[in-house]
Amino acid sequence: MSRWIIRIVGAICIVAGSFFGTTFLLDEYSGPPSENITATVVSGPCGAVGRIQLRPPFADFGGFAFLGDLARYRDASDSVDAPSRSTLILCEDGKPLGPPHSMHADIRSKGLGLYSHWGPDVVFSSSDNSNPNINNRSYWVIADH
Repeated sequence: MSRWIIRIVGAICIVAGSFFGTTFLLDEYSGPPSENITATVVSGPCGAVGRIQLRPPFADFGGFAFLGDLARYRDASDSVDAPSRSTLILCEDGKPLGPPHSMHADIRSKGLGLYSHWGPDVVFSSSDNSNPNINNRSYWVIADH
């Protein structure tokens, strides 16, 4: 009798583990939401209050790099004397890009979400090197976190 109980409990554990594992994987690795569903980020740095939307058009800065206007945060930007001063977080459709403080030559040649807050601008590339002026994605900065 006790062997049957152990087998039943074992089978229940396997089924429950499979269910929760599948649910986790589907949630973690599902594709982007369809166009008629609105996704809202509620946690993490890109869901922070006080975010500022960068609006196109973004000036082409060569290669994969584009410029977003952040003139009001010029005093908090990286500089020659303070190459890692900026605490700005750049987000694309609710996901953080980076790493920040990237070299402008790397942003131009490699892209893939690299960015740098420099002077009155954020020099950045989209996560897949597409043109942010036409890729239908939203770009936000979190400056006060």
